[in-house]
Parts: sequence; C-alpha cells; structure tokens
Amino acid sequence: MSGRGPRALGFDYGGTLVAIGHPGNLLTEAGEEVLERLQLVSPQAIEGTASFGQKVDSLVDQLIAEAHARDPLREVDIYAIYQLALNQLLGAEVSPKEARLACHLLQKPWEGAITVTPGVGELLGQLKARGLTLGLLSNAPYPADLMHGMLERQGLARWFDVVLFSSELGVRKPAPGAFSALLQALRVDAAQSWFIGDEEDADLRGAAAAGMTPVAAPRVETAETFRRSALSSWGELLRRLDGFQSPG
Repeated sequence: MSGRGPRALGFDYGGTLVAIGHPGNLLTEAGEEVLERLQLVSPQAIEGTASFGQKVDSLVDQLIAEAHARDPLREVDIYAIYQLALNQLLGAEVSPKEARLACHLLQKPWEGAITVTPGVGELLGQLKARGLTLGLLSNAPYPADLMHGMLERQGLARWFDVVLFSSELGVRKPAPGAFSALLQALRVDAAQSWFIGDEEDADLRGAAAAGMTPVAAPRVETAETFRRSALSSWGELLRRLDGFQSPG
C-alpha cells in the first residue's frame, strides 16, 4: 500500500484498448471507388498485382514512417501525405480536395479491422464507477473526426472525459507537449495520474518523463525498468486501484 490512489487514468488506444487487423478486400474496393469518384485511370491501368487501394495505403504508410524518422515528435499532415502518394502513383497532380476525399474513402475500411479488446468496455465502466477521470491520448496521424467517430461507434467514447489524438495536437508521444495537453485537459496533476499503454518509449517513458505513473498494458513485454508495472490482466488494474497499490 502507498497512500492514496490516482485521481485520473490516461490510456493509449491502439495495442492497448483495441487490436488492429487489416481490412483486406475492403481496401481494394475503396481504391476502386477513389478512382471512380475522382474520374481517374481505371484499376487495370495501375501496374503491378496489388490493388490501387493497397498501393496507396502502402505508400502512405511509407511516407508517414519517413516523416516520423525525420522528426519523431511532430505529427504529419495526413492530407498532404495522401496528396503526395496519389501524385506519385498516378503521375498527375491531385488537388487537396481530391486528396482529402481519397483519404476518407481509404481510411473507412480500417474501422472494420479494429476490434475492441475483450473486457475493455467493462473495465472502463468500472473505472468510472470508482469516480476516476479518464483520458485517451493516442498517436494517430489520421483525421481526428474519423478517429472520434470510430471511438463513438465502438462504444468507447462515452467513458472518456478527454480524448486527444496526435493529429489534432500536432505532436506525438513521447513529446512532453502531448502529455501536458492531456493533463491540462484532465485538470489533474501528473503525480495524481497513471498512464496505461503498450509502447515502452511513447507511452511508458513518455508518461514517466511527464511525472505520471507508467503502467504497461496486459501482456506487454517491457524492459526491466517497467516490468514491475506490467499488468497481467485488466482485473489486476482494478485490484491495484482498490488497494491503492502503486504499480511501480
């Protein structure tokens, strides 16, 4: 036991509260719709075996990774990334408006590939019942309106007092500004809050540097520094809270 428990909990999203799969054929269909809506070349005119949708998605991922490698703490302009990817693949200039439409059409299939981890909804409900303030802070370069809408449809948004995505902050975890934005929105001191995530650098080290107590999500492999904080299950998080037991 170590005194009082936290007043607020922050959560990561992907890999912590949800599992991310792959949309498969839905991405192919979305790519065909992009070409049709923008009155561009037919899918048959695109060289190679991968579908146009898959090619755009792959190049977008590559461009995002390159941008993050150059500046790991700054979030990308996702519409500019899509515009660049489409220009490269089509060999023609695509307008910002067309790039925005393509981005939304090609992001839509991903919602079906993201599933809420079993027990998460029940966990969040129990945390709220204990009077805790809950926040979500996610490194997600995709359009914030799409991310917020998906969270609503997944039934998760209702549990959170604050939801922040890197696409609306302009910075990514472990940037101090990302965690300070979360704490400011939660209206809680860092020392009175825990942050639960699955990535050692972005979530755990970032939270610790911000003065929060880092907690590794269930079944996450961590270095020795954070091993004592790791949860074996979501039930263990509730037991720690009920006993005011420090996870680290």
